[in-house]
Amino acid sequence: IAGGYLPKATRGTSTAALLHAVDVYATLLALGGVDPLSTGSDLDGVNAWPAIVASGVNANVAVRTEVAVGLLLNDPLAADIYQGEGGGNASSLIRDEGGCRWKVISGHYGLYDGYWGLGSAYHPYEGNLVAQSADQYPSCTAEHENVTLRLYELFSDPSERCNLAHAEPERLADMLRRLTAYEAIYRPPQENSLGAQEWSRYPASLPKANNGVWAPWLNFSWPTEPCLTGVTTAVMHCSQVFTQPCAHC
Repeated sequence: IAGGYLPKATRGTSTAALLHAVDVYATLLALGGVDPLSTGSDLDGVNAWPAIVASGVNANVAVRTEVAVGLLLNDPLAADIYQGEGGGNASSLIRDEGGCRWKVISGHYGLYDGYWGLGSAYHPYEGNLVAQSADQYPSCTAEHENVTLRLYELFSDPSERCNLAHAEPERLADMLRRLTAYEAIYRPPQENSLGAQEWSRYPASLPKANNGVWAPWLNFSWPTEPCLTGVTTAVMHCSQVFTQPCAHC
């Protein structure tokens, strides 16, 4: 945990709290004096600040007990990213209970194709590219054995090598019920891609259409010719923010 805004006692520490990227928004709202629960929206995130600032004293402060980390069932874009049996047809849930951290996986994640990469901090060379070019990937027992239900205890088995699905049937059933509940309220991500690496379905969502930043956007089609006054003006006119259209919109 690092950052100048943090209390000095917290900087340079770590936390074992169960957190997720979706908690960033709710945490920033809380720091700004806004109750995340009062926004009128069903936020996926929670205010993680209590767990962050307590990490130097008590790393066991829990702001959430579970998080769905992959709801890819029947996601048409997942197959572009994951390869192998079933493509990306899988969902997973992590849950803290009884001093353990459990993870259930239902379906197949397939074999990761290296699209996002891992960065040089993880290894001095791009191993994903080597695996792709040689068409050889690390052995994944669960995938090769066509296993569709997996249960792991992440504190003792962070590499997810020991499948406890048969040893913990009641826990497996309970977590699958929770996973099904999340799937019932799942909403697809912003469909701005015709393929995992081709951002073209909703060009108005791209940073290049919003002064180089991710920002709220309105759906529109690019003009057939570039706007003479620049992309930003074209976006504004084509999304009807202004009433006077430019020459090419």
